[in-house]
Amino acid sequence: MIHLRQIDYEFVCLLEMCFEVLVKLDCTNKSLQGSSATIDVAPSLLSGLAKNIQHLREEEVHKHAAKAKDVCDSMSIKRSFTIKRLRKVKRMAGEMVVQPGQPDYLIGLLTQFFSCFFPTLKCNS
Repeated sequence: MIHLRQIDYEFVCLLEMCFEVLVKLDCTNKSLQGSSATIDVAPSLLSGLAKNIQHLREEEVHKHAAKAKDVCDSMSIKRSFTIKRLRKVKRMAGEMVVQPGQPDYLIGLLTQFFSCFFPTLKCNS
């Protein structure tokens, strides 16, 4: 029961996005490992996967946020990001700080997720 308190809107949003990414990775993986797969098809499959993930990051963020809100409604979870206690962090002059209260927090969070797990993808924003 203690772990259920850790499930919040941010977790559900990331879960929705991760599920979509893992489905795309699984389909590409099965195509690459199929008995009829040839070496000349592999680069096109991988570039298609990269384009799909970039499209997911750039275009479908709001769709998954809405889906996460529906899931949160069905589970009686608050549908907003919980603003956690801000800690004092020393920053260098000129660095921008993204805090949970800002409107672009979800996009920043997902960009951070994709840059960790998919560092070769380029972000257009």
